[in-house]
Amino acid sequence: MTGWLTAPIRTTRTTATRERSSPICTASRARTEYKESYLARIGGIDQWICVRGQDRDNPIILFVHGGPASPLIPTLWQFQRPLEEYFTVVNYDQRGGGRTHRANDPDSVAATIHIAQYVSDAIELAESIIPRYGARKLVLMGHSWGTVIALQAALARPELFHAYVGIGQIINTKTNEELSFTYGLEQARQTNNTEAIKEMETIAPYPGETPITREYTPEDVDAIDEGNEFTLGKVLDEFLEVDFTGVSRFPIPVLMFMGRHDYTTPSEPTAAWLEAVEAPYKRRVWFENSAHLVPFEEPGKTLLSLVEYVRPLTDPVSVGDTGAPD
Repeated sequence: MTGWLTAPIRTTRTTATRERSSPICTASRARTEYKESYLARIGGIDQWICVRGQDRDNPIILFVHGGPASPLIPTLWQFQRPLEEYFTVVNYDQRGGGRTHRANDPDSVAATIHIAQYVSDAIELAESIIPRYGARKLVLMGHSWGTVIALQAALARPELFHAYVGIGQIINTKTNEELSFTYGLEQARQTNNTEAIKEMETIAPYPGETPITREYTPEDVDAIDEGNEFTLGKVLDEFLEVDFTGVSRFPIPVLMFMGRHDYTTPSEPTAAWLEAVEAPYKRRVWFENSAHLVPFEEPGKTLLSLVEYVRPLTDPVSVGDTGAPD
């Protein structure tokens, strides 16, 4: 399914505190560092937030993870540490995902599993982060499924954000699924994988018009699969209707980080959309050695691209030319 983020998971125990109005963060290095994990009341439920950064004066990224319900926090160790030298990075387990799934009664959350609610959650979280950490605005970054949420949040509340960065951006879900299916079937035919060909041809044309069904402790890791199963069936029909092809103007700087070999959320529709959209600043960055998991596959280039192209946009006088291809 489009947008699933899968990566090796190692578990670590962290000290968590419920949100309250006491002094923020556990700081070190002369009180310059953010490193905290806490529960916050967002959208009427408890949601887990993780904040890490080495300098309080750095700009803040709000990262909206993929999935649905595939939390990024347990895999941050694989790529995020260098980013924390240049940005404070805020990650959160979305409703129905990871530790947030464990923190709430699933029956009380089930009726709220809608894209509009995820967008509202992201906006509410951004609104809470800005005063909590003394920021003027945030950089909003989404991956895969998270781009559906984050792009809509940027369109709805552009005044909250310096810029938007899409990684594995979804423009039209059905187009992505068709491209992914076609690529998979071509690969099966090239390798003469008769079993795969037979299975895939039974559901062709795909996706068609037929509805489709379908820092962590060990317990937290178990909750990832539980959250996937809980969330996907409830949000899939809405997800398949996502279509940003009609968005011709974008209110803030927009950057797309695109894996050249991404056939989970294929990059061609994103590149075409970015070419056509009007924005105060736009830039496409190709990751030639990546598929869908750009931050994991090319962490060095991810870091350099964020520092070179995104960090300057947090300066209020920096926005200028339209970005050229990388």
